[in-house]
Amino acid sequence: MTGFCAIQKSILGVLVIMLLTQACSQDIDMYAPSKTVPVVYALLDPDFSTQYVRVGQSFLYKGQDSILSNSQLTALKEDFEVYITSFNENGEVEVVRFSPYYGATRDSGLFPQEELQLLSAQMEIKPNTVYKLYLHLKESGTLVYGELKSFDRKFQVIDPLDVKFRTINLFTDGDFYFRFTPVSTKAVYQAILKFNYHEVFQGIPTRHTMEFTLDILFGEENDVFFVGKRFSGELFLREVGLRLSTIEGVSRIPLGLDFHVTAGGEELYYLIKSSQSQFGFSASSNTNLLNGVGVFSTLSHRYIYDIPLSRYTIDSLANSQYTNQLGFVPFSKLSP
Repeated sequence: MTGFCAIQKSILGVLVIMLLTQACSQDIDMYAPSKTVPVVYALLDPDFSTQYVRVGQSFLYKGQDSILSNSQLTALKEDFEVYITSFNENGEVEVVRFSPYYGATRDSGLFPQEELQLLSAQMEIKPNTVYKLYLHLKESGTLVYGELKSFDRKFQVIDPLDVKFRTINLFTDGDFYFRFTPVSTKAVYQAILKFNYHEVFQGIPTRHTMEFTLDILFGEENDVFFVGKRFSGELFLREVGLRLSTIEGVSRIPLGLDFHVTAGGEELYYLIKSSQSQFGFSASSNTNLLNGVGVFSTLSHRYIYDIPLSRYTIDSLANSQYTNQLGFVPFSKLSP
């Protein structure tokens, strides 16, 4: 299986697995048996003025020094309050309090859903700023605390650039490089490419999409001007050939590519890097929260749609050894 397989874990996918593992880990030793562990999931997005926090709990019990193997995240059972603080330009503390939210949210389908309570607040995220999150459980007096530093600069994609006449080269001897500006000295990035095409049967086109998820990329201090990630043209053709099969009477027309590039903050850099360690990880050492488990960091997305393929890429889909049996139409036979 190649590194571009669609089932490759995404940044958010890794976080969900980490969160669930943390909530069910036998290595949590900061809590007494038969107590609940608060769970907080908050990824601040500097591109929006509304921020979201998800909270819940996981139950520990005294039984063979472990917790229930089928343990699930549940809603908090006591009254609580959530707020985030930061310092403004005058050195004054600003406090933003979160309240329950019941509407639709961005990325809501990518977070654990087991009765987590969703809260929101109007909050602009400033660059290079320290934010502190507090979850106060009023009955027990427990205070969960997390801290992050926002991006040093705005996240910008350099290539692919959505400009007129821009095309993408992906063929046997042609690779494509994602390029984007580093957001901090330590950050984590991921690019997802979506190949759109029509399958035409008896003159009727049906749109399809094939997704390629690149490996997570860790940005380092020496990434001053841009961060780059290569996408192999030959592997693209090979993957298309492996995932599609010949269908009698069906021709295929390449439409173009969509791109989704994600940047995560320094906290995600360390959390995800730790989770990929060959020695494994425990909840207590891989959460940036005190008195709780979960994630508190920054996440930003960029989307670029409908970038056409170059004529060389279209002809490669029609003629390459990997895809020449799939009915892709060559460039010369496409309608202008």
